[in-house]
Amino acid sequence: MNQTKAAVVLNEKNKVVAAALYLGGVLFFLIGSIIAFNAAYRSYVFAAENIPV
Repeated sequence: MNQTKAAVVLNEKNKVVAAALYLGGVLFFLIGSIIAFNAAYRSYVFAAENIPV
């Protein structure tokens, strides 16, 4: 009985760690996407401003 309880606790701990890592990965991806979008938009605006008409 005690072994089963320990296994369940360990399993729950692993689930929490996996969820935290997953969330961290999602946040990292979102922040990276926002930074890349900002850089692309800035370079687009910069290029659009410097086109001689």
